[in-house]
Amino acid sequence: MTTRELPALDGVEHRFLDVEGLRMHVALTGTRDPLLSITLMSEFGAHATDLQVQALENVGHFPATEQPAQVVERALQFLG
Repeated sequence: MTTRELPALDGVEHRFLDVEGLRMHVALTGTRDPLLSITLMSEFGAHATDLQVQALENVGHFPATEQPAQVVERALQFLG
């Protein structure tokens, strides 16, 4: 897996994963997320294998902050 660095913003170095060929199984998004809609998240399937997008009802852009119990529940379901 490769990483690419983004230019430093506010003195902080940011990194992100190159999703090309990434094996991602579950992606969570909120139904009220103004940036990452279910449709947009689903489009990552072109770059990742086995992608399943799950929506959290009445959740915005920060699911782990807004509904941590739901995120933990989904993580436990995924991990089996």
